[in-house]
Amino acid sequence: MAARGWPELEAALERIRREGAWHEQPVVERIDGARLVVDGREWLSFRSNDYLGLGQDAEVRRAAAAAVSGYAWSTSAARGLTGNSPWHRELEAALARFLGSEDAAIFTGGYFANVGLLPALTGPGSFVAIDEACHASTREACKLSGAAWAAYPHGDVAVMERLLAGAAGGDRYAVTDGVFASGGDLSPLPDVVRAARRHGARVLLDDAHGFGVYGEEGRGVAEHFGLEAEIDVRVGTLSKAGGGVGGFVAGARPLVEFLRQRSLPYLYTAALPPAVRAAGVAALAVLAREPERRRRLWETTRVVHERLRALGLDLGRTAGPLVVVWFGSATRTRAAAAALERAGVQVLAMAPPAVPEGAGRLRLALTLHHRLEDLERLYAAMAEAKAAADGEGNGEGAGR
Repeated sequence: MAARGWPELEAALERIRREGAWHEQPVVERIDGARLVVDGREWLSFRSNDYLGLGQDAEVRRAAAAAVSGYAWSTSAARGLTGNSPWHRELEAALARFLGSEDAAIFTGGYFANVGLLPALTGPGSFVAIDEACHASTREACKLSGAAWAAYPHGDVAVMERLLAGAAGGDRYAVTDGVFASGGDLSPLPDVVRAARRHGARVLLDDAHGFGVYGEEGRGVAEHFGLEAEIDVRVGTLSKAGGGVGGFVAGARPLVEFLRQRSLPYLYTAALPPAVRAAGVAALAVLAREPERRRRLWETTRVVHERLRALGLDLGRTAGPLVVVWFGSATRTRAAAAALERAGVQVLAMAPPAVPEGAGRLRLALTLHHRLEDLERLYAAMAEAKAAADGEGNGEGAGR
């Protein structure tokens, strides 16, 4: 008997295409700095989050190759079986030292770190307040946790505080991203911490885009605000400024050890290959040893912000190298994206219905791979994008 078809899924896929919410998955055939060959065409890319260039760094690549040749490609098991190589513990210790925390646990990705955290810590009787602009993995974690939870309007700490105040007895958590990926803006972390403390809530910071980039030593948004001692749990990933793969949770030793005992993604997922872990250790060493990488990135960031604003572009509350340019309506956003595509410049376009009506935007990430001539090409392409969008009308942006 033939397997049953999936007519309901075929109809759903057609609806996704029709609504303009289809996620393309282009094939990247070659990477050379910020230049990619995608499906046979060369692009200047501003889509990669390899902020500090560690993803293509020679020292990091050598560490990965040495781990493969000297140990094995795969551990083929979870950490509790045969998946716990020397590099796993070394990476966790290196992360803890870098962040100044007592301990850290590694997960296969930042998504799994979030999904493995809240369901282990919370349950019936717990309450979680999260910023509505937090990463999808945090919302998924809330759904899986069994805790009561609510999302508050982006950045509205007054509403967050009312939610915490109105929660029934039990443990309470205030959850925020450090840098919001959808807007490039920073969490109002000082206000979040003060409000959480007034109501006995713990603060969970997902610093995926802040780790390695913000703070004098690169420890992230909490260091940037001088609030590291006030953060109860830090979540992050090595897939952005770390140039690799793997998520982490860092904090007090009892917290981390509890996750090793009770977090399902930690316990039941095959451990990342030793090469990935060795590359992470090498990347952390470079992060600590070469602060000039961050300085160069921030110098580039300041210039790009100035040049884009001089073109009359709306950067909203963009704070760093993750740059969001607001265009408003779907037609204006798509016109701008099409102009950049014609110029061979790759960015991320977010247009309704994927985002609220009037909140269309383009997102680009600045990295050390971008040379001066690349940035000049970006400015010219963005000028063309603005002209194309303006040809579609004013379309005032919203939701910034």
